[in-house]
Amino acid sequence: MQVGIAERHRDDSRATTALVLTDQQRASFQENGFLSVPEITTADDLDRIADIYDRAFARKLGWDDGNYFDLVGSSDDVDEFQIPHLQQISHYCPELLTTRYFANAASAAAQLLGGRAKHIFDSAITKPPHSHAETPWHQDAAFITETSYFESLVVWMPLQPVDQTNGCMSFIPGSNRGPILTHQSPNGDNRINGLEAVDVDRSKAITCPLPAGGATFHHFRTLHGAGGNHSASPRRVLTFGFGARRATPTIVGTFDWLAAKDNERLHRYRSTNPIDRIKKLVRPLTNRIVMALEGR
Repeated sequence: MQVGIAERHRDDSRATTALVLTDQQRASFQENGFLSVPEITTADDLDRIADIYDRAFARKLGWDDGNYFDLVGSSDDVDEFQIPHLQQISHYCPELLTTRYFANAASAAAQLLGGRAKHIFDSAITKPPHSHAETPWHQDAAFITETSYFESLVVWMPLQPVDQTNGCMSFIPGSNRGPILTHQSPNGDNRINGLEAVDVDRSKAITCPLPAGGATFHHFRTLHGAGGNHSASPRRVLTFGFGARRATPTIVGTFDWLAAKDNERLHRYRSTNPIDRIKKLVRPLTNRIVMALEGR
């Protein structure tokens, strides 16, 4: 199903017209846990994003904070990264939050989650050319490090066309309505930042090729993965994550597979700030107050 954006080639990256999904698209997302649209932004906006993206990776932004890392490799040497990953890229490049892509992603996320959708994270993921490195099958919920009251989704936009040759996304329909599976570090190596779900049945997987500037949306419980990049060009993707607050926790506690991880990147990333620990303790009370203020 196509979602059109008017005046595609006009320089309207800061325009306020929101993307509107159909009832059928929203129902499909609720049933299957993912949705694919062929166009979420304009050509001019995409060019602007690509320029910001390339400069961020060239400077290796986020390294000192533990936000620039390899998703599937165990080396801390950036020259050996198999899938370079820049977490929270908007922290370093806030202009990404003024793009047409972000505006449309936020609008669609609110429609799919219902109510208010809060921007909670983002990331940029590059797969180098001629790379066999795959993104393991996993659920994003398995990466959540503590009790959460948010139900979330991820918007995944490629900066170039993607198919099975260079690592487009694949999803397992209906897995959003199932449990969070047991996950583990790939190859049992707890130095690796990524996760892979155990005993995934891929027989019903659906592959979603996209043009540049198209997008997929997936629920945080939806099983998904992506193949390697066997093309001659980098595969670049920018994602935004949004969450809607719920009355009861959507994730409780910390998963064992996360507690077991240990590498140099995590030493840079993990906070020892006592204020952060206090925030965790008062989060249930904070959630009740916010829900009451929102009249829910």
